Amino acid sequence: MNNLPISVIITTYNDTEYLTSAIESVLNQSYPPKQLIIVDDGSDSYMAKVVTNRYLDNTKGIDICFYRKDNGGASSARNMGLKYVNQPYLTFLDADDQLLKDSLLKRYNLLSNLSSEYFGVYGSAITSEGNNIDFINFDGIPNTSYVGKYHTGIPGGCCYYLFKTKCIKEIGPFDISLTHNEDFDFIIRLLKAGKLCKGSVGSIYRVTIRPNSLSRSENYEKTFNGLITFLNKAEGQNYFTKHELKYRKQRAHLFLVKRILKRKPFLAFRHLLLAAKYI
Repeated sequence: MNNLPISVIITTYNDTEYLTSAIESVLNQSYPPKQLIIVDDGSDSYMAKVVTNRYLDNTKGIDICFYRKDNGGASSARNMGLKYVNQPYLTFLDADDQLLKDSLLKRYNLLSNLSSEYFGVYGSAITSEGNNIDFINFDGIPNTSYVGKYHTGIPGGCCYYLFKTKCIKEIGPFDISLTHNEDFDFIIRLLKAGKLCKGSVGSIYRVTIRPNSLSRSENYEKTFNGLITFLNKAEGQNYFTKHELKYRKQRAHLFLVKRILKRKPFLAFRHLLLAAKYI
């Protein structure tokens, strides 16, 4: 079997019940990668290592390695994984999602034939509920306002991309000070560095919609603060035009309004007024 010169990084935190499906989606690729790195970001149990150990002696020619660290968030976990990448191409996979069968091959066939100016290629996704997550078919350096917009833009999530490892090393690691939109920050830094991307190669990714996905983020104010932290960085680094920055700040306030309106109506009204000033 011809393994592709790709490293896949899976990060996991208290979601071991999904990890088996994620690992098997990598092993079951039409052309599997040469390396699979799994990083446990300080889960409450050690089951992630137990699950990983079942696949160490796989027959697919994949070098699987496992690392555990103190809990520090998704960015720090991915940064640890990046330290051990030994292939010229890499991609990321969340532990509760899966790669579709030709995911790596589709992206590799495209990216390996592109010039050194390209940092990566991207595809679209389907959800476990059967919905499509589509993006425009773009080639070049898109306006940063496109990042993270379904149907009208390019992916903000890193799991949609196959990257050239050398491009990742050039811009540096994920920003561990960000708890939300750290992927957006990562993609935008690549674009600001003058790197090109290309897509879409069709559906390559299956996003799991958890039954308790709404209750998982009960602390919506924390999520809001994380979004604003990213937008403050974006403002300082000139990631967006003033118009786009206002639009995204307005969306952040409206996100919070919708989720706290019944429980905290006065706070919701305050954020509604703040959103109105960005119109």
